[in-house]
Amino acid sequence: PSFPFNGVAALPRELSVSQVQGKWQVSVAPARELEGLRQETKAQGPFEVNGTKDLKQILAQNEGAFELTMQVAQKDARRLAIIICNEKGEQTELALTREGEWQLNRTKGGRFPNGMTQSAMAAEKLPVHRLQIFVDRTSVEAFLDGHTVMSDLIFPSQPFTSLRFQTEGGKAEVSNLKVYRLDAKKK
Repeated sequence: PSFPFNGVAALPRELSVSQVQGKWQVSVAPARELEGLRQETKAQGPFEVNGTKDLKQILAQNEGAFELTMQVAQKDARRLAIIICNEKGEQTELALTREGEWQLNRTKGGRFPNGMTQSAMAAEKLPVHRLQIFVDRTSVEAFLDGHTVMSDLIFPSQPFTSLRFQTEGGKAEVSNLKVYRLDAKKK
């Protein structure tokens, strides 16, 4: 990957046109057929995050491909980060800010060639956001509220096996958290 193209569109997607904050836009969602890749499911929540909340057990024995779905309410948090990481300290971070920014940071994501390591885009200011995040050995694709997506390449030296939530400046709430192990070999 090189500048200016740093992202990847690895998953099949469904496109539609919808109104977001009174403006028409193309919405992007993962194809429904991806649900056929889901294997075992783990669920957790609802829970409050005030500082750091580790959920190490929820990704235990991950072999590299999984999907996270959840709803998040920022409450009074200035920033809410969702961090996927491994035992070596490599991590990829997705975050929502009070100012309406949706961020992806792979600065500590493992081995990667020169290029962008952080990106951000506008997010609607909603009381509750819906997230659907797909991770495999080399990519992360994060869908926000059924119409916005960020994708990037990641290069961890071993699979991500831990999930952490972190807030700055207040509390947030996570509900309906589900982790699906994905069968990456299924056709």
